[in-house]
Amino acid sequence: MKFYKLIPFIVFISIVLAPQVFAFKHEDLEKIMSTLRCPKCDLSSADLKKKGADLSQADLRGANLSEANLSKLKLNGADFTKANLKGTDLSQADLSAMLGYNEYGEIDDKIKIRTDLSQANLTGANLNGANLDDAILCHTIMPDGNRVYSNCLNSNLNKANLTGAKLNGVDLRGSNLSMANLQGVDLSGANLSTYESGGVEGKDAPTDLSQVNLSDSNLNKANLKGANLIKANLKGANLSGANLDGAVICHTIMPNGKRAYINCRNVNLSGEDLSKVNLDNANFTGSDLRNANLNNTNLNGANLTKANLKGANLGEATIGDNILCHTTMPNGKRAYINCRNVNLSRENLIKAKLTGVDLSGANLESANLKGADLSQANLSEANLSRAYLNKANLNNANLSKANLKGAEMTKANLKGANLLGANLGMSSSEHDVAMTDLSGANLESANLKGADLSSANLKGANLIGANLDDANLCYAKMPDGKEKDCRK
Repeated sequence: MKFYKLIPFIVFISIVLAPQVFAFKHEDLEKIMSTLRCPKCDLSSADLKKKGADLSQADLRGANLSEANLSKLKLNGADFTKANLKGTDLSQADLSAMLGYNEYGEIDDKIKIRTDLSQANLTGANLNGANLDDAILCHTIMPDGNRVYSNCLNSNLNKANLTGAKLNGVDLRGSNLSMANLQGVDLSGANLSTYESGGVEGKDAPTDLSQVNLSDSNLNKANLKGANLIKANLKGANLSGANLDGAVICHTIMPNGKRAYINCRNVNLSGEDLSKVNLDNANFTGSDLRNANLNNTNLNGANLTKANLKGANLGEATIGDNILCHTTMPNGKRAYINCRNVNLSRENLIKAKLTGVDLSGANLESANLKGADLSQANLSEANLSRAYLNKANLNNANLSKANLKGAEMTKANLKGANLLGANLGMSSSEHDVAMTDLSGANLESANLKGADLSSANLKGANLIGANLDDANLCYAKMPDGKEKDCRK
């Protein structure tokens, strides 16, 4: 057979197979239609208009939508971060922001869910008549091939290569720039501060600059208030006139090339090499320091409240006057050393061994202390409002002037406890009212002089030998179940 006789056959095969080679994946189309979640899926050349799809709040991060038909579709609040939209038909599509819901499930006009086109490629796309009101177009390639940095609030620029970008004066509040390359970039006058009430459910959204390369960048007069600069590289950067109030600077390379540990609360430093570092008086409250190398490190005066040091190397570390309260030590056990005035609100302290611990002035509001051993502990002036102290052992504990309003203390052991001037009255909030529950509690020989027990439940409580001088028992339910009558 002559070769020229094969040409029509080859052309026919090419025409038949071409759509199969370049068409979208049908399983991806079914997935986006049924779940609205299809990151990195292949929808190239898909006719979603024909399907009548409503893609509001769809997750299409990194998806291939090249040459797809999205004309006239609802795309409000959809996430197209890093999506391929080359040649996509978006004519008359609605890409405007939509209103979100608050924590009470109500539509809140203060909460906006914006369509995110950060790092998306719109080369050759048809945007004729499209509604882009309040859409995020940050580091986005527009149909004409040019990059734009418009409406960058809360944009996702994670791992983006922004070298050469002109970001002077750009508003990047609340954006995710973690691990991005901003080496030598002009950010003078840029706003990189916390976006107040700009996050999920109206929560504040700090700008994330963790592990960012900002070496030799120009941050003259930039606003970095509250920004996350954990592990960021600022070597050689110009910070003259910059606002760093409240910025999280931890394991951060400063312009002089040295590491700084100024604000290290709730930071993940697990496995990090912190040997021979001066962490004198550093605040590591709630931080993850598991398996960190702290050999020969100066931790004198450091606050390690609620920190996790499991498996950490503390060999030859300088430790003195540290706050080690509810701290997980290298051996995995909890420590409660120097706990005065610490904040342990809402912490889970069930059956915690706190015998003799000094928790004076501590905030234990709504903490779960069920079955905890607090015998002989110092809780004077501590805030225990609405705390759960059911069956807790408070034998001979000092609770003078403590706030116990609305606390649950059923069957708690308060034998010999000092409750001088303590407040065990009613706790009220805008949502509910809670009475202090001491039903079945042992208050034998307890000092309740001047304590406020108004409306408290003392049914079945043991008050033998208790000092109730000047105590307020108005409307309290007494051990016999009867309510104390305060009417004159």
